[in-house]
Amino acid sequence: MNQPTQMTLAEFTAALASAAPTPGGGGASALVGVQAVALAQMVAELTLKNERYADAHEAMQTVREEAEGLRAEILSYIQKDADAFGALVAAWRLPKDDPSRAERNEAATRAAAEVPLALAEACARIFPLAAQVLEKGVASARSDGKLAVLFAAAAIRGALYNVRINIKNMPENEYTKLLITRQKTLANQAEQAERELLGRM
Repeated sequence: MNQPTQMTLAEFTAALASAAPTPGGGGASALVGVQAVALAQMVAELTLKNERYADAHEAMQTVREEAEGLRAEILSYIQKDADAFGALVAAWRLPKDDPSRAERNEAATRAAAEVPLALAEACARIFPLAAQVLEKGVASARSDGKLAVLFAAAAIRGALYNVRINIKNMPENEYTKLLITRQKTLANQAEQAERELLGRM
């Protein structure tokens, strides 16, 4: 099977619909996040082509540049999520008498929580871009800017479900408390962004 990021959209969704271990919810969340930042960039691109919005062009150029990098970053989490889950499954399958089993399980579980958390943090960076295009972007594409907010929030929530699932399999310590705090902050950030940005005309 091709790597997820090398698949066509039809191939990816067929793989997602199958019983294959990957792609799964983490990869799907990343795909939603990619669409969110792409929507914000689209509004910026449309605004840059419209001379009636010349006063907004500098801000939209900044959105374009930041979105370009962020799209590539978020897209990479489709593969990172698949790799993290693959490592976790490999650790689960180690013989119980393998001396490295406990250590590898702990490391793999940490990665399985850290990867979706990092994805959620990346998706949270979409909100300032969406705010810019909603405030200054071409009015005819405002609904696309709002979709960027909705998709970013959905991607964050999807990623955070995976964080929570994996935290349950980790010992309670300062590290897991930190993960819990970070995921709660991101969940609140998504809720606040939806409330504030979707209320704009």
